[in-house]
Amino acid sequence: MVNTVETTAMKLARQFRVRVNVVYDVIYTLQTKKGLTFRKTGNRYNFTPDELDMVTTALKDRGHQRMM
Repeated sequence: MVNTVETTAMKLARQFRVRVNVVYDVIYTLQTKKGLTFRKTGNRYNFTPDELDMVTTALKDRGHQRMM
């Protein structure tokens, strides 16, 4: 069993005060350019702690700041 974090793309969007499409764009970019795969259950991504760090780092690199 993989250790997952109960954070969805919508929660990340709320934390960074961006649209959820921005988070999905970051995920898509990481998948295509770095060859990463994210585990998905239904319509939700289940992030491992490493994946969550990668997504938040990519959002910060794009100039977004965490508000909460």
